Amino acid sequence: MDQYLYLLFSRSPRRIKVIENVLQNHRTQANLFWAFNYGILDWLGADRRMRRADLANWLSQAQAKGLMQVDQQSAWLTPAGMQRQQQVVQTYYQPHFTQWTWLSNPSDFADRFSLGIQALSELVHNEKKYVPLSLSITEMTKVRTWLMTKGLQTTVYQELMAIGTQLEKQDPRLATLFAHELFGYQLSGWTLEQASSQLHVHLEEAMMMDRDLWLGVAHLVSARPGNLQALMGDLLAAMPISASAWLTVQQLQVGKSVQQIAMMRHLKPSTIREHLLEAAIIIPQALDWDRLLPAKTRQQLATQYHGPVLKWQFIKPAHQDENAAFFSFRLYQIWRRWYDHD
Repeated sequence: MDQYLYLLFSRSPRRIKVIENVLQNHRTQANLFWAFNYGILDWLGADRRMRRADLANWLSQAQAKGLMQVDQQSAWLTPAGMQRQQQVVQTYYQPHFTQWTWLSNPSDFADRFSLGIQALSELVHNEKKYVPLSLSITEMTKVRTWLMTKGLQTTVYQELMAIGTQLEKQDPRLATLFAHELFGYQLSGWTLEQASSQLHVHLEEAMMMDRDLWLGVAHLVSARPGNLQALMGDLLAAMPISASAWLTVQQLQVGKSVQQIAMMRHLKPSTIREHLLEAAIIIPQALDWDRLLPAKTRQQLATQYHGPVLKWQFIKPAHQDENAAFFSFRLYQIWRRWYDHD
């Protein structure tokens, strides 16, 4: 991601650890909060194998080129770095489906999908020759069971054609990549190097296109009930927040308090608050803000905190539960960013 990393920084300092955690898909409340404010939530999980040393090495090289400034915990783009960022936006492939980054792990999704199509193709031709894929017994059993579905050949062909049509509407190169990445009877899919050569893009762009492709396929499969959804359904998330956090939101919607939910589910109140902060960041429309953060509380907080939201420092209360006070503080920050156009 040498070039795409420039898109995750700005001229203002950003926390290096947050960038690393976003790429690795660490979805703690703090990481989500800062990713939300940096405008980089769509990059969650973009490089799950990213190591701290990798990012540190990239920052060191970018700094040596005069493109970044770095201190102990933060980094920001120089004027030359801003120009490089614009070059990446203008000349490199820009993803179309990153809003679905929460839906599935594109690597796991691609592996099972590819095995399923390959197995069906070989079965239709009464062959058993497979391109080796390093998948677990569980994954292979899932595909084997799916192959017993009646009428699979016709329906899957129709579904694949529909997916290709939708991908082509977004970017014809995605449809081409989809068609040529699939394994089948007497057919082996493109490697990323071949995709880079055939599509006339940098290898780094081909890697980004591959991730974007499988996020797009996951979205299209999730939106259309059928045999592909039957194969892939358990790899698709139902909501952009965790299942546990969504249950908390539902319990709040029927009138339960934080303390009541914690007692019912045998969880700490702090865990319930984490759930609600996750929801506030990602699906704010699902929350009753007037109940969760009443106007009176917002008025009180408005008298304590002034200026840019991201520069606020939490003030510990003298006569109040500190954890509950921080929860209100963070909620107010999020509310201001979502609804007050701060």
